[in-house]
Amino acid sequence: MKSDLIKNSLIAAGLDEFSCLVYFELLINDNHDISSLSSKLDTYRLKIYDSLDQLAKFGLIKDKTHNYSRKIILENPNRISSLIKEKQSQFNLISKKLDEYLPQLQSEFYSSKKQPLTSVYQGITQFRLFFDLILDETENGGEILVVGDGADFEDIITAEYFLQNWLTRRLKKNIEVRILARHSNQRLRNIMKNNDIELREIKFMDATFNQPGCLWITKNKVINWNTVLPKAIVIEDQIMAQFYIGFFETIWNLYD
Repeated sequence: MKSDLIKNSLIAAGLDEFSCLVYFELLINDNHDISSLSSKLDTYRLKIYDSLDQLAKFGLIKDKTHNYSRKIILENPNRISSLIKEKQSQFNLISKKLDEYLPQLQSEFYSSKKQPLTSVYQGITQFRLFFDLILDETENGGEILVVGDGADFEDIITAEYFLQNWLTRRLKKNIEVRILARHSNQRLRNIMKNNDIELREIKFMDATFNQPGCLWITKNKVINWNTVLPKAIVIEDQIMAQFYIGFFETIWNLYD
Protein backbone atom coordinates (compact mmCIF):
# COMPACT_ATOMS: atom_id res chain seq x y z
CA MET A 1 0.00 0.00 0.00
CA LYS A 2 2.78 2.41 0.95
CA SER A 3 4.78 1.59 -2.17
CA ASP A 4 1.71 2.12 -4.38
CA LEU A 5 1.09 5.51 -2.78
CA ILE A 6 4.68 6.62 -3.35
CA LYS A 7 4.72 5.20 -6.87
CA ASN A 8 1.44 6.90 -7.87
CA SER A 9 2.56 10.19 -6.34
CA LEU A 10 5.88 10.17 -8.19
CA ILE A 11 4.29 9.18 -11.49
CA ALA A 12 1.79 12.03 -11.06
CA ALA A 13 4.76 14.35 -10.52
CA GLY A 14 6.28 13.19 -13.83
CA LEU A 15 8.72 10.34 -13.02
CA ASP A 16 8.81 7.12 -14.99
CA GLU A 17 7.81 3.86 -13.35
CA PHE A 18 11.30 2.39 -13.07
CA SER A 19 12.68 5.52 -11.39
CA CYS A 20 9.85 5.20 -8.86
CA LEU A 21 10.99 1.66 -8.17
CA VAL A 22 14.58 2.83 -7.66
CA TYR A 23 13.44 5.56 -5.29
CA PHE A 24 11.37 3.18 -3.17
CA GLU A 25 14.32 0.79 -2.99
CA LEU A 26 16.48 3.67 -1.71
CA LEU A 27 13.88 4.47 0.93
CA ILE A 28 13.99 0.89 2.17
CA ASN A 29 17.78 0.68 2.20
CA ASP A 30 19.76 3.93 2.27
CA ASN A 31 23.09 2.07 1.91
CA HIS A 32 22.63 1.31 -1.77
CA ASP A 33 25.20 2.18 -4.42
CA ILE A 34 25.09 1.56 -8.16
CA SER A 35 26.25 -2.05 -7.92
CA SER A 36 23.78 -3.05 -5.21
CA LEU A 37 20.89 -1.33 -6.98
CA SER A 38 21.77 -3.02 -10.25
CA SER A 39 21.88 -6.38 -8.53
CA LYS A 40 18.75 -5.85 -6.47
CA LEU A 41 16.66 -4.68 -9.41
CA ASP A 42 18.26 -7.10 -11.86
CA THR A 43 19.13 -4.54 -14.49
CA TYR A 44 22.18 -2.96 -16.08
CA ARG A 45 24.01 -0.05 -14.49
CA LEU A 46 23.31 2.46 -17.25
CA LYS A 47 19.59 2.18 -16.57
CA ILE A 48 20.25 2.83 -12.87
CA TYR A 49 22.34 5.89 -13.77
CA ASP A 50 19.49 7.23 -15.92
CA SER A 51 16.98 6.79 -13.09
CA LEU A 52 19.29 8.40 -10.53
CA ASP A 53 19.77 11.36 -12.85
CA GLN A 54 16.01 11.72 -13.06
CA LEU A 55 15.63 11.47 -9.28
CA ALA A 56 18.30 14.13 -8.87
CA LYS A 57 16.59 16.35 -11.44
CA PHE A 58 13.39 16.16 -9.39
CA GLY A 59 15.30 16.94 -6.19
CA LEU A 60 14.70 13.53 -4.59
CA ILE A 61 18.38 12.64 -4.14
CA LYS A 62 21.62 14.59 -3.93
CA ASP A 63 23.00 15.34 -7.38
CA LYS A 64 26.32 13.51 -7.71
CA THR A 65 26.86 14.51 -11.35
CA HIS A 66 27.23 10.90 -12.52
CA ASN A 67 29.40 9.97 -9.56
CA TYR A 68 27.27 7.53 -7.58
CA SER A 69 30.10 5.16 -6.69
CA ARG A 70 29.60 5.76 -3.01
CA LYS A 71 26.49 6.07 -0.89
CA ILE A 72 23.48 7.64 -2.64
CA ILE A 73 22.01 10.34 -0.43
CA LEU A 74 18.25 10.87 -0.32
CA GLU A 75 16.65 14.25 0.16
CA ASN A 76 13.82 14.64 2.69
CA PRO A 77 10.79 12.64 1.44
CA ASN A 78 8.58 15.71 1.92
CA ARG A 79 9.99 16.66 -1.47
CA ILE A 80 7.33 14.30 -2.92
CA SER A 81 4.59 16.52 -1.55
CA SER A 82 6.33 19.61 -2.93
CA LEU A 83 6.53 18.02 -6.38
CA ILE A 84 2.79 17.28 -6.35
CA LYS A 85 2.00 20.85 -5.31
CA GLU A 86 4.27 22.23 -8.03
CA LYS A 87 2.60 20.03 -10.62
CA GLN A 88 -0.84 21.06 -9.38
CA SER A 89 0.14 24.71 -9.63
CA GLN A 90 1.28 24.15 -13.22
CA PHE A 91 -2.00 22.42 -14.10
CA ASN A 92 -4.02 25.22 -12.50
CA LEU A 93 -2.16 27.78 -14.59
CA ILE A 94 -2.64 25.75 -17.76
CA SER A 95 -6.32 25.24 -16.94
CA LYS A 96 -6.80 28.98 -16.41
CA LYS A 97 -5.15 29.82 -19.74
CA LEU A 98 -7.18 27.10 -21.48
CA ASP A 99 -10.43 28.53 -20.07
CA GLU A 100 -9.44 31.92 -21.49
CA TYR A 101 -8.65 30.46 -24.90
CA LEU A 102 -11.56 27.98 -25.07
CA PRO A 103 -14.18 30.46 -26.41
CA GLN A 104 -11.86 31.31 -29.33
CA LEU A 105 -11.16 27.62 -29.87
CA GLN A 106 -14.88 26.83 -29.87
CA SER A 107 -15.53 29.67 -32.30
CA GLU A 108 -12.86 28.38 -34.68
CA PHE A 109 -14.26 24.86 -34.36
CA TYR A 110 -17.83 25.84 -35.18
CA SER A 111 -16.95 28.43 -37.83
CA SER A 112 -15.28 25.80 -39.98
CA LYS A 113 -17.55 24.28 -42.60
CA LYS A 114 -18.53 21.11 -40.79
CA GLN A 115 -21.70 19.13 -41.26
CA PRO A 116 -24.03 19.32 -38.23
CA LEU A 117 -23.14 16.61 -35.73
CA THR A 118 -26.07 14.71 -34.23
CA SER A 119 -25.72 12.54 -31.14
CA VAL A 120 -28.10 10.57 -28.93
CA TYR A 121 -27.71 10.36 -25.15
CA GLN A 122 -29.75 7.99 -23.01
CA GLY A 123 -29.72 7.15 -19.31
CA ILE A 124 -28.61 8.97 -16.18
CA THR A 125 -24.87 8.31 -16.60
CA GLN A 126 -24.77 9.68 -20.15
CA PHE A 127 -26.96 12.61 -19.14
CA ARG A 128 -24.56 13.61 -16.38
CA LEU A 129 -21.59 13.41 -18.72
CA PHE A 130 -23.39 15.43 -21.37
CA PHE A 131 -24.67 18.19 -19.12
CA ASP A 132 -21.24 18.48 -17.52
CA LEU A 133 -19.94 18.94 -21.07
CA ILE A 134 -22.41 21.79 -21.58
CA LEU A 135 -20.90 23.59 -18.60
CA ASP A 136 -17.37 22.91 -19.87
CA GLU A 137 -18.20 24.39 -23.28
CA THR A 138 -20.26 27.38 -22.11
CA GLU A 139 -18.00 30.37 -21.57
CA ASN A 140 -17.91 32.29 -18.29
CA GLY A 141 -20.87 34.64 -18.15
CA GLY A 142 -22.66 32.67 -20.87
CA GLU A 143 -26.28 31.60 -21.02
CA ILE A 144 -28.40 28.46 -21.34
CA LEU A 145 -31.97 28.73 -22.69
CA VAL A 146 -34.64 26.21 -21.70
CA VAL A 147 -38.16 25.56 -23.01
CA GLY A 148 -40.46 23.09 -21.28
CA ASP A 149 -39.98 20.89 -18.22
CA GLY A 150 -36.70 22.38 -17.03
CA ALA A 151 -37.23 21.35 -13.41
CA ASP A 152 -37.46 17.66 -14.37
CA PHE A 153 -33.75 17.83 -15.15
CA GLU A 154 -33.11 17.68 -11.38
CA ASP A 155 -35.08 14.42 -11.13
CA ILE A 156 -33.22 12.85 -14.04
CA ILE A 157 -29.68 13.45 -12.78
CA THR A 158 -30.75 13.22 -9.09
CA ALA A 159 -31.19 16.14 -6.71
CA GLU A 160 -27.96 15.47 -4.80
CA TYR A 161 -25.83 15.59 -7.94
CA PHE A 162 -27.68 18.66 -9.20
CA LEU A 163 -27.22 20.67 -6.00
CA GLN A 164 -23.66 19.61 -5.15
CA ASN A 165 -22.17 19.52 -8.62
CA TRP A 166 -24.00 20.94 -11.61
CA LEU A 167 -25.63 23.98 -10.00
CA THR A 168 -22.46 24.80 -8.06
CA ARG A 169 -20.33 24.66 -11.21
CA ARG A 170 -22.83 26.75 -13.19
CA LEU A 171 -22.87 29.48 -10.56
CA LYS A 172 -19.07 29.43 -10.33
CA LYS A 173 -18.88 30.14 -14.07
CA ASN A 174 -21.59 32.82 -13.74
CA ILE A 175 -23.75 31.06 -16.35
CA GLU A 176 -27.32 32.32 -16.40
CA VAL A 177 -30.39 30.21 -17.25
CA ARG A 178 -33.60 31.52 -18.78
CA ILE A 179 -36.58 29.17 -18.74
CA LEU A 180 -39.86 29.26 -20.68
CA ALA A 181 -41.81 26.85 -18.51
CA ARG A 182 -45.09 25.05 -18.84
CA HIS A 183 -47.92 26.83 -17.03
CA SER A 184 -48.53 23.78 -14.84
CA ASN A 185 -44.93 23.46 -13.61
CA GLN A 186 -45.45 24.05 -9.88
CA ARG A 187 -41.91 23.09 -8.94
CA LEU A 188 -40.45 26.00 -10.86
CA ARG A 189 -42.94 28.33 -9.22
CA ASN A 190 -41.73 27.09 -5.83
CA ILE A 191 -38.06 27.86 -6.54
CA MET A 192 -38.58 31.30 -8.06
CA LYS A 193 -37.65 32.89 -4.73
CA ASN A 194 -34.07 31.71 -5.38
CA ASN A 195 -33.92 33.06 -8.95
CA ASP A 196 -31.54 35.92 -8.22
CA ILE A 197 -28.94 33.95 -6.27
CA GLU A 198 -29.14 30.98 -8.66
CA LEU A 199 -28.84 33.18 -11.79
CA ARG A 200 -32.16 32.08 -13.19
CA GLU A 201 -35.11 33.84 -14.85
CA ILE A 202 -38.42 32.06 -15.45
CA LYS A 203 -41.47 32.91 -17.52
CA PHE A 204 -44.56 30.70 -17.74
CA MET A 205 -46.25 30.02 -21.05
CA ASP A 206 -49.98 29.81 -21.65
CA ALA A 207 -51.85 26.85 -20.21
CA THR A 208 -52.58 25.71 -23.77
CA PHE A 209 -48.93 24.64 -24.08
CA ASN A 210 -48.82 21.47 -22.00
CA GLN A 211 -46.71 19.04 -24.00
CA PRO A 212 -44.05 16.99 -22.16
CA GLY A 213 -40.40 17.25 -23.11
CA CYS A 214 -37.77 19.95 -23.00
CA LEU A 215 -35.58 21.98 -25.34
CA TRP A 216 -32.17 23.32 -24.28
CA ILE A 217 -30.28 25.83 -26.39
CA THR A 218 -26.67 26.94 -26.02
CA LYS A 219 -24.43 29.02 -28.26
CA ASN A 220 -23.52 26.00 -30.39
CA LYS A 221 -25.98 23.23 -29.48
CA VAL A 222 -29.68 22.38 -29.62
CA ILE A 223 -30.74 19.65 -27.20
CA ASN A 224 -34.19 18.14 -27.59
CA TRP A 225 -34.84 15.70 -24.81
CA ASN A 226 -37.55 13.35 -23.72
CA THR A 227 -38.06 13.81 -19.97
CA VAL A 228 -39.89 10.48 -19.67
CA LEU A 229 -37.31 7.97 -20.99
CA PRO A 230 -34.89 9.94 -20.46
CA LYS A 231 -33.35 10.38 -23.91
CA ALA A 232 -31.78 13.38 -25.64
CA ILE A 233 -31.04 14.20 -29.28
CA VAL A 234 -28.21 16.72 -29.57
CA ILE A 235 -27.42 18.77 -32.66
CA GLU A 236 -24.06 20.54 -32.68
CA ASP A 237 -24.37 23.32 -35.22
CA GLN A 238 -23.92 27.04 -34.62
CA ILE A 239 -26.28 28.15 -37.40
CA MET A 240 -29.11 25.95 -36.12
CA ALA A 241 -28.40 27.03 -32.54
CA GLN A 242 -28.65 30.69 -33.57
CA PHE A 243 -31.98 29.98 -35.30
CA TYR A 244 -33.38 28.44 -32.12
CA ILE A 245 -32.01 31.29 -30.02
CA GLY A 246 -33.93 33.75 -32.22
CA PHE A 247 -37.03 31.56 -31.91
CA PHE A 248 -36.64 31.52 -28.11
CA GLU A 249 -36.20 35.30 -27.90
CA THR A 250 -39.35 35.87 -29.96
CA ILE A 251 -41.46 33.76 -27.61
CA TRP A 252 -39.71 35.16 -24.53
CA ASN A 253 -40.63 38.71 -25.52
CA LEU A 254 -44.29 37.75 -25.92
CA TYR A 255 -44.51 37.25 -22.16
CA ASP A 256 -43.15 40.65 -21.08
